[in-house]
Amino acid sequence: MIYRFVTSYESFREQFFQTYQSFTKGSIVLSKIVSMYLGNNSLQEQVRTQSLIAIKHFVDECFNDLDSRSIVIVKKFINELKHRNEEKNVQALNAVLLRKETELKHFIAESLVPPIDFFIPQEAVSPSMLIQLSDSGEVARQLTLVASKIFNKIGRQEFFNKSWNDESLFPQSINVIRMLRHSDTVRDWVTSSILSFFSTENRVKATIHFIQIGDYLMKLNNFQSLYGIVQALGPNGCISRLQVMDSIPSKYSKLYHQLKKAVHDKNDYKNYRQIISKINEPYIPLINAFLKDIEKFEDENPKTTKMGKIDVINMKRYDSLADMVNQFLSVRENSYKIPMVEPLSTFLNEMVNLSGKPRDEVVSMWIKLLPN
Repeated sequence: MIYRFVTSYESFREQFFQTYQSFTKGSIVLSKIVSMYLGNNSLQEQVRTQSLIAIKHFVDECFNDLDSRSIVIVKKFINELKHRNEEKNVQALNAVLLRKETELKHFIAESLVPPIDFFIPQEAVSPSMLIQLSDSGEVARQLTLVASKIFNKIGRQEFFNKSWNDESLFPQSINVIRMLRHSDTVRDWVTSSILSFFSTENRVKATIHFIQIGDYLMKLNNFQSLYGIVQALGPNGCISRLQVMDSIPSKYSKLYHQLKKAVHDKNDYKNYRQIISKINEPYIPLINAFLKDIEKFEDENPKTTKMGKIDVINMKRYDSLADMVNQFLSVRENSYKIPMVEPLSTFLNEMVNLSGKPRDEVVSMWIKLLPN
């Protein structure tokens, strides 16, 4: 496989770049190519040259996937080339390495936040405790990546026929439904996390932490995830039975009500619409508000219109609907630049497992954790 990668045409190389992580590691690929170059004098000079080119291509195309071990292999190889007085090859590899390291530094510098020292507990902790030990801003950023990933998959055709309201048509709006369920998942996650603590003091601390996460989501313009947190802590949620919100400091209570006001459906999401009208940065819209717009538009504009005595398709209706959808999805052109942070990223992506449980099972679990 490695020999073919080194000696074959671009088509196989491109395929290899896209799939190699499913069956091997970057460090193994690099070590084998380096061994081909350094350890087999019987190889034709052309193959040795191709080995060097393959290393350059691999570093260039897959740099962001390489770990520290892979970088060490490349640098040791460069030192070996120096000992062999292969100055041109040294310069060529150093140039690629320097360029990729510079690009990475620029990417980090242009991200929404500077690199931070993320705390990963030395000992095993529960998922709920992991979130409580994590920086609230980082949780919000990683949650924004999750929501952004769902939002970017939505296709224009998913907004037609109000298929998100008809279970038989769900496959036509699968990503729209996933976006709607994202808020439900966040709501259930927040509820379960707070209930997993048994003392009032710890439940209050957990609630404050989620309000802080919500505040960062607001600053990141991630309204879909924020909506889930607001729902969890609202008067209709299970948390209201704990009366935790009555025990939090007033500044956090005021902050929660500000967040709630931003995504409330009062007056047709008036506050939310005012906020997004002034946004020039990346944002994840509240899809609930947009679906309400579509439903209202479809109810007011019939699918057919009269041409004399004949009913014909109302093309003006569909053109206007397409314009609405295009404008809604156009916000994806301004994307987030947030680096993934583990283990938060994996945990929040796997959070959907909770939403996969039957609703009555989740509620039953909550009831057991609520006071009598």
